[in-house]
This record gives sequence, C-alpha cells and structure tokens, in this order.
Amino acid sequence: MTIHEFLSSPAESSKRTGPHDRIVMSSRVRLARNLKGLAFPGWAKKAERVRSLETIRPEVEGLRQMNGGFSESMDNLSAMEKQILVERHLISREHAARTPAADWC
Repeated sequence: MTIHEFLSSPAESSKRTGPHDRIVMSSRVRLARNLKGLAFPGWAKKAERVRSLETIRPEVEGLRQMNGGFSESMDNLSAMEKQILVERHLISREHAARTPAADWC
C-alpha cells in the first residue's frame, strides 16, 4: 500500500453502519523495550538503531493485523505527507521533524 492509498482510503470504522456508527476509537502504541542483544534506542549508536529497525520491520509488517496497513520510512515521505500524518494524529510533530530516519530509527 502506498502513502496515497493509505491517506485517501477511508478508515474501516468510517464504513460501518448501525446505532453507533459515529463512534470512532483511535489508539497508538509506543514500544519502548530493549531487544535482546541490542542497546536501548536512547543509548544505541546509529548502526544499532538501523539493525533494530531491520530486525523489527519485517516482523511487524508480516503480522496478520497489518494486512492492508501502511509502512514506510520517514525519509521516503515528503514534507506534505508528513504534515498530513501529523494533522491526522498518526505521528507527532517531533517525529515528523526528525530526519533522516536512519539517524533516529
């Protein structure tokens, strides 16, 4: 799925009908745990952070729950695309401002 498909397609919750069709819940999860053998992200050097991302990303993208989901490196997104993600509360302003991705991943 591309960023344009992700941003243009309505959320699954907006397609529902029924007595509670106007109620939408949203949540985010922030993982802040170490991976065995890798330094905590705040202490890791750039190469370790890149290795962590290379380890985690395919596993997360392969989850059944990610079917139809969107995954992209921040350095592949334009400033406009990042701003849209901020306005939709999908990423923080701080996250959008960090570049390139390999420096903070």
